[in-house]
Amino acid sequence: MGIFSAVFLTGCSNNRALFGKWEGDRDWKKLPVSNELAARAFAAVNLELKPNGNFILIDGGIPFTGSWVRTGDTIRLDIETYFNKSVGSQPEEVRNLMEFSLRTDGTSLWYKSKSDTSEIILKKSEIQKS
Repeated sequence: MGIFSAVFLTGCSNNRALFGKWEGDRDWKKLPVSNELAARAFAAVNLELKPNGNFILIDGGIPFTGSWVRTGDTIRLDIETYFNKSVGSQPEEVRNLMEFSLRTDGTSLWYKSKSDTSEIILKKSEIQKS
């Protein structure tokens, strides 16, 4: 049991529009961290959806990797590693936090983890736009 799924809802009909690096931030001022630099790091969300079906998600500095597949308007992430260790080796309370939702209009992604109270807008990385 080393794989956990996160279901992502998307309105885009072409996977190619999803390939690449996406980034966004939570409101760092609302995080319970007194150091601004640390709060900004915890607020960051970076997601890379690769054409080969793999993904890398870094949410608040925590790395997740695995594979993704799209069926219709749904993208499923199969999380295989968390902090570079097998998901199956993580305690159940940690595995239960690995739930994410995502939707798109083709130019933006709206991301939400289980602990978020509102969605975070992810935009394509500026490096890729040139």
